[in-house]
Amino acid sequence: MARKKHGRVRAPLIVGLAAWACLLTCAAVATSRYYGVDWTRILEYRALLRRFGLFALLSLVVVLGLVGFVVTRRRRSVRRRIRALASGRVEMTPEAFLAARRASFGSVGEKEFAGVYVLHNSTRDKYYVGQGQRVLSRVTQHFSGHGNGDVYADWSYGDAFTIRTIALRGSGYRSLDDLERDTITAFSAYDDGYNRTRGNGA
Repeated sequence: MARKKHGRVRAPLIVGLAAWACLLTCAAVATSRYYGVDWTRILEYRALLRRFGLFALLSLVVVLGLVGFVVTRRRRSVRRRIRALASGRVEMTPEAFLAARRASFGSVGEKEFAGVYVLHNSTRDKYYVGQGQRVLSRVTQHFSGHGNGDVYADWSYGDAFTIRTIALRGSGYRSLDDLERDTITAFSAYDDGYNRTRGNGA
């Protein structure tokens, strides 16, 4: 199913448009006072209206440009932070992960922990990001048919996957929801991957 793909620009866009509206209002008031405009005869001031319209258009372009700059800069910052966290973790294939789980009776050599996991379909270059209080158990569910159906189907049909995890503890994040949302953004898991939402609470 096709879905619309919007970046997380709502808040900056609303703030930017509100600032633009305030700017236009102030400009209109200042102009009317400077030129002594009679608003009941506003259509007679055609030249003034053209100049004001040009100002409105140019200022809108500037505001939208600033919004785009802020959003792009935030995304780059989030991507660098999350990828730095993920790069410090061991990357495993599902086959190796499941074999280690069976050999260690479910622990994969380490205790369960709260955090997020990143499943990468390297065949299609698509990501799925999820969270859990017991991350290792949650990852196991995805590759045993009890998680994301699309991930399991692609893996079953032979696509190559890798698994990485990020523990909440030591990540600098205060909640799993925040860590998950930023990880989804960093790996474009909603825009170009398997995730159907931008994360809990998004």
